[in-house]
Amino acid sequence: MNNEEELDLIQALKISWKKRKIIFGIIIACVLIGLVYTFIINRPIYQSTSKILIDKADASISEFVKSNDIMAEVASNFNVQRSYISEKATVSFDKNTKILTISVSSTDNKEALNIVNKYQEILKTRLENVYDIKVYSTIEQAQISENPYNVNHVKDMIVSIGIGFILAGVYCIFIVVFSEDNIFKTVENNGLVLLGKINKENKTNSKVKAYISRNDKIIAQVKQIMTNIELNKQVHRPKSILVTSPDYETGTTYVVSNLAIRYSKSGKNILIIDSNFKKGIENKIFNIDSEDGITNLLSEEDISLENINKKIKQSPISNIYVLPCGDVHIDEEMLISEKISKIIELLKNQFDIIIIDGEPILKQISSVGWASIVDAVVIVAEYSKTKAEDIIKAKTTIENIDGKISGVVINKVED
Repeated sequence: MNNEEELDLIQALKISWKKRKIIFGIIIACVLIGLVYTFIINRPIYQSTSKILIDKADASISEFVKSNDIMAEVASNFNVQRSYISEKATVSFDKNTKILTISVSSTDNKEALNIVNKYQEILKTRLENVYDIKVYSTIEQAQISENPYNVNHVKDMIVSIGIGFILAGVYCIFIVVFSEDNIFKTVENNGLVLLGKINKENKTNSKVKAYISRNDKIIAQVKQIMTNIELNKQVHRPKSILVTSPDYETGTTYVVSNLAIRYSKSGKNILIIDSNFKKGIENKIFNIDSEDGITNLLSEEDISLENINKKIKQSPISNIYVLPCGDVHIDEEMLISEKISKIIELLKNQFDIIIIDGEPILKQISSVGWASIVDAVVIVAEYSKTKAEDIIKAKTTIENIDGKISGVVINKVED
């Protein structure tokens, strides 16, 4: 086994270990299903069997002993339908040994025995009348069965545990082959730069507070991402950055908020433009009351720097300013107009870094518009959700409009 295969195996084991709760859950679920099946669902069935030796070997006896007439006569003795007896009774004749076998299965062990005995009694009379049987000797007397033949608790549990391990194995193969870790391979194999990863944030009672991390490990990760953006050879020290994603709920707002704080700590003036029209909460995250924003600006004729500055609000955090998404509905086409290009060019002279919180680029054309005019685009992919093919589609979409991709951030990575 070469080193690459060893690394792949180790990686597969790591991925499986991260999902151990689900894997153990699958096995436990199968065990519980097995317990319910073997002790509750699987009703015990008892079987009684009688074997009789006769002195005839006619081939027609095989059909005669299980004829509808005989079944009907047996049924009449128990006040049930013929079909009831035909479902429970199995009668066969071996002409070589001249042995008749009568076997009855029932959930009631006494009923099984009674039906066998009655069938045997009726069959004796019928055979004597039709085939002139002289010998009708019971060589195996039917007994009342104390143990059901269809219940084996040990076997059932072994099978259920086995199925659990098989399903868990299939799940492991699935998460390894189609796992979120394949996002890293997708980035590497498609000429994209991995800017960094951000661990999954611990839950907090406040949804707004959750967007600004106080976790030292995550802060260090965001610092590294900022450094990688600044030193990227293809897009060196960009002044305007669009943060977008292939799909919703990947954490673009989280990345934008924490990235802005890291940039501000380096002494730069930062402007956040909230273009996430579905959520639009950057103003709440940074404690800004105003709802007036980018959509209000685009709906007006005056695109002067003075009017733009009226919409921009300073946050309580030093060096961070926010241009909210606004409270006016506009057509998305406005974000691919000359107005938006002029706004960005004017703002570049006023701020060191402009970070745009964009909507999913595969879902909304607003981010396509931004991607065509900014210096760099950062794609955010969710470790446990984003499909590799969607990252490739996002890359293609940006490249088709001559957008410049700085790289990919993998968000919500589990420890």
